[in-house]
Amino acid sequence: MKFAKLVSDTIATDHTIQAFRRHSAKAARALPSASVNYLAEKAPVIFWLPKYNPRWAFNDILAGITVGALLIPQGLAYAKIATIPGEFGLMSSFLPGLIYFIMGTSKGMYLFRRQYRRLAPLTRIQICLLDQPHLWVS
Repeated sequence: MKFAKLVSDTIATDHTIQAFRRHSAKAARALPSASVNYLAEKAPVIFWLPKYNPRWAFNDILAGITVGALLIPQGLAYAKIATIPGEFGLMSSFLPGLIYFIMGTSKGMYLFRRQYRRLAPLTRIQICLLDQPHLWVS
């Protein structure tokens, strides 16, 4: 009985425990709105997808086909440069776009075009060198 009274007195008078109780109560009240804000910050697709206008679908599908037409050879070329199977190259070019769809906004979707411009000359050079081993530098 003495121990229980000692513990309750300690809890009632300890400044750290009282501050924790006050702050945890505030945090519990703010949790629903904080969770929604966090989710909106990390996955904005949840909020804009219900407001999506179906008239935009044709242009978005056309843009997706265009980006896909660039990503397939890019992924295969990256895999060939890295000397890994082509499946890994395709996966490495497909997954960033999918993750960006969920976690990003459309303001910065120019990154694929820039990567392709850097990769194309390197891929051509490497394919030429692989096809003509007598051009290799010792």
